[in-house]
Amino acid sequence: MAHYFDLVLALFPFEMPFFEKYGLRAAFVGHPVIERAAMVAGGEALRARLGIAPDAPLLALLPGSRTSEIRFILPEFRAAVDLLAKRIPGLVTVLPTVPHVAHLVRAATSDWPTHLHIVEGEADKYAAFDAADVALAASGTVTAELALAHTPMVVGYKVGGLTYFLSKFLMTVTHITLINILLEREAVPEFLQSRATPENLAAAVERLFRDEAARAAQVEAMKEFGRKLGEGDEAPSLRAARVLLEFVANGRERMQWKFPDPPNVAVITSRGVVFGGDWIAHVSHDVSDGGWQFHSTKPLNENDAAIIGLQEIAELDPSIAELADLPLGWRAWRDSQTSPWQRKASESE
Repeated sequence: MAHYFDLVLALFPFEMPFFEKYGLRAAFVGHPVIERAAMVAGGEALRARLGIAPDAPLLALLPGSRTSEIRFILPEFRAAVDLLAKRIPGLVTVLPTVPHVAHLVRAATSDWPTHLHIVEGEADKYAAFDAADVALAASGTVTAELALAHTPMVVGYKVGGLTYFLSKFLMTVTHITLINILLEREAVPEFLQSRATPENLAAAVERLFRDEAARAAQVEAMKEFGRKLGEGDEAPSLRAARVLLEFVANGRERMQWKFPDPPNVAVITSRGVVFGGDWIAHVSHDVSDGGWQFHSTKPLNENDAAIIGLQEIAELDPSIAELADLPLGWRAWRDSQTSPWQRKASESE
C-alpha cells in the first residue's frame, strides 16, 4: 500500500501507528458516525406514535442488516427476549431494520414473545435509540451509534461454524465491539459465538434494566469513547477535507516542477517499477537523445520495459526530484530505497 498511496485518512487513533509502521503516512480524522450522533432524537414522539407508555421498559433490538445475521443472530435474540419477558413485566421491544432484509425480519418475528414494533428509516432508527432504555445489538457500526447515543447495550454475535473456525486464525483483537476495542477493556458486555446464548444475553440485558450503577458506568464509558473518537472536536468530514487540502497544498509545494524537461516527456522504466512495487535504484540521463531511464535492481529485458511520462515516474517516487539537475551523460544510483542518491558521469562519457 505504501507504494501506491500517499496518505490514509484514519477513522480510529490506533490505526495511525499501524500504517506508519509500514511507511504509510496516516492522519486521524475521526469516525463519520460522530456526525450522526446529532440525529439521535425523537424518542418521546416515537413512543407516543407507537402507543408505548412513557414508563414502559423498552428494549431496542439490532440484529444486523445482513441476511446471514438475521439467520444466525435473530433467533438467539428472540430466545433471549422470551426469557426477559418472564423477568421484566410489561417489556416492549422495538426493532429498527432496513428495506432489503425487512421481509426476513417480519417473517422471523411473527410469533414474538413481547409487543414488538418494527420500524424502518434512519429517523425512526435514531428515535428508537433515544426511546430505548437498553439495546441488544449485533457487533458492527451500530454499536458505535448506540454508544454515542448513550444507550446502554449488550452485544452478541454469531456466524457459521466454518466462518468462525477460519476467523480464529486471523483475529488478533481481544474484543469485537468498537467501544471495547478503543477503550481496551470490556466496557460493554459482549458475547461471541458459543457465549452468545439466550441465557447470557438475557442476564446481561436484565442487569442493565435493574442496575443503575451498571447503566451509569456504561454511559461514562460511552462518553470516554466519544472523546477518543473525536466527539466535540472538528467534525470528521471537515477535518478530512482540511487534511486533504493541506496535503495537496504541501504536495504541490514539494512537487514544484524542477526538471528542465516537460512533465509529459516519455521516459523508459520497467513494468516492475510501474506495477510491481519495485523501487528505483538506477537513473540515467542519456547524452545521445537527452532521454531519461529509471530502473530497479532487477535486470531489464524487452518484455519488462515500460514507457511512461516523467511526471508519472516522479509521482511514483518523489525522491527523484533530487536528480532534476542530473547533467546529460550522467547516472545516479542508491543502495536501498532510503539511501541517498549518488551520481557521477557515465563511464562511456
